[in-house]
Amino acid sequence: MDIIEALGVHGGAARREALLAAGVTKHAIYAALRAGVVTQPARGCFAVPDAPLWAVRAACFRGVPTCVTLLGLWGLPLLDRDPRAHIAVPRNRALRATDSRSTSRLVLHREFEAPVRAEDAVRIALAHAARCLPRDQWLVPVDSALRQGLITVDEAMHAGRRGAIPARWTQRMADPRAESPAETRARVAMLQARLDVRSQVSIEGVGRVDFVVRKRVIVETDGREYHSDPARFTEDRRRDRAAILLGFQPLRYPAAHALRDPESIAADVRRLLRGRARTSATGLN
Repeated sequence: MDIIEALGVHGGAARREALLAAGVTKHAIYAALRAGVVTQPARGCFAVPDAPLWAVRAACFRGVPTCVTLLGLWGLPLLDRDPRAHIAVPRNRALRATDSRSTSRLVLHREFEAPVRAEDAVRIALAHAARCLPRDQWLVPVDSALRQGLITVDEAMHAGRRGAIPARWTQRMADPRAESPAETRARVAMLQARLDVRSQVSIEGVGRVDFVVRKRVIVETDGREYHSDPARFTEDRRRDRAAILLGFQPLRYPAAHALRDPESIAADVRRLLRGRARTSATGLN
């Protein structure tokens, strides 16, 4: 295995011992370094010039990516992109005052747990993320992981507790039916406003809707395709009319609005409920 291939196995950066174990000779390592094919960001650590930050920091600090860094690598949604590399290292590994390794854009999580299964890495990363993210934002990758079957609700509750997020809160708020971060944000805001919310509800003549609140209000969050696809736009208008004729009041929001200001959605629903007669609509399955 040549050095570029060996580095690629580790994401673009690796320790010298890992390269030697892969069959790369010491001569090949330093020949590549002299030729500018690889760089040496720290003693005993080598990387391709365009190696991602997480791979370089993980190799230099003998750790593994975790928290929002690993969640992003798994493709789980995050509301904000953290430019720092979150790396897990053993708790007893200290930094010496003479340490020359760069700590720029680095967050060290001193609680290392070796995953037994690939999915365990997601569970561990969510536990670390529970300490770094506000709980409403943390729930976005949790919902996605639940939907993909990467974790269970019990595992999500345990991960949250590691970050002082009450297990009962996670149990009440998490929902594997959420199909987007916008849905998660809107649902959590409505639940925290003490609204009775049902997710992904099928209504005869209308189809499946994102949310039904107190059997009267339908809340939908629309992605970009809603505005760019004429057929989708027309169908959603038909759905809205059908819902109104059944006695529902539909409220439709762009996904960007739900992500930015979900509390306003809950406030709109409350105002609408206060202004309507206290009768339930029909047509719920």
